Amino acid sequence: MYHCPAVTDDRYLDSGSDESTSFTSGSPCGSAPDTIAEPTMSLSHTFTAADSDQRRPPADTAFITGDLTVFYVDEATLIEASNNGFGGVLPLEQKNATQRVVPLSELTSYELHVILQSVYNPILDDFIWKSPICHSTLQIVVQGIDLMPHYGINPRTCIKQYSHLSKYLLTCSPIYPLDIYALAAYHDMEDIAIAASSHMLMLDPSIIDATTVSRIGPSYFRRLNDLHQTRKSILTQLLMTEPALHNLTKRCTFQDQQALRDGWNRGIVKIMKDMKAGVPTSLIRQQILEETTDIHCKDCIKARNARLDAVCTEWSITSVSAFAMMVESLN
Repeated sequence: MYHCPAVTDDRYLDSGSDESTSFTSGSPCGSAPDTIAEPTMSLSHTFTAADSDQRRPPADTAFITGDLTVFYVDEATLIEASNNGFGGVLPLEQKNATQRVVPLSELTSYELHVILQSVYNPILDDFIWKSPICHSTLQIVVQGIDLMPHYGINPRTCIKQYSHLSKYLLTCSPIYPLDIYALAAYHDMEDIAIAASSHMLMLDPSIIDATTVSRIGPSYFRRLNDLHQTRKSILTQLLMTEPALHNLTKRCTFQDQQALRDGWNRGIVKIMKDMKAGVPTSLIRQQILEETTDIHCKDCIKARNARLDAVCTEWSITSVSAFAMMVESLN
């Protein structure tokens, strides 16, 4: 029989039962010796018994995690969200509130918080959400999402596009794009995968470790690789168009203008030597200018600048359209 300490909400205490004396704050369960201190029970700050969020039904069930934290939930919402009765623990036959306490010792309070966050979508006011730049916090969230299918909850359908959890993941994607993309790919969350992919353009897919590649899966990894190869091909085509020739003059012959094209091509070689799908326009401009510094003809400089501006503009547009490329590959 499961004995839990210190659930302080009166609805879950039966003053007429023999066990009621063990459910007091700071007191041990049953008749344990005074020398053995019972762990203190904590209450979730978000999932409380007296919930102020009018959108959530009244709590009728208490979950207790392995680290002895109580979460108050309602059975109907979880049954609707889950396809296996929340891991087989619901529905409860007991109607009396004192008996509607479910131990989930396999879960930490952080993991259960993430799972319930996906179902109820409360405002992210708990401390776990306040540091999106903290990788350890993100790992907790990822772990919680990975556990959702065990409790019959599909992350793809439950983590809706405009939910607080979805916004949190999108906030993390510029900082930890690979973590977010791998998570989204693993659970087939296309919208989040597309958003994360735009922040992975400077990461060569070939250097992603085997464990992460396995988590991403062949379909999403192929799409990511195709995105990178397509963008590299586009940039190559843009750079291959050399600056236009101008009318010959006494000071700038055809051979003189060829020097500009030679310098342009040297710049291309430097750019392509370690080309990334997300190479910034500033680097493109820097490499071309460095290789054409010996050009003094005003018409040649004008032609170079015009072509360089066109390349950078087209490449910037291509960067924006990275989302569209990923969408097409997902269809």
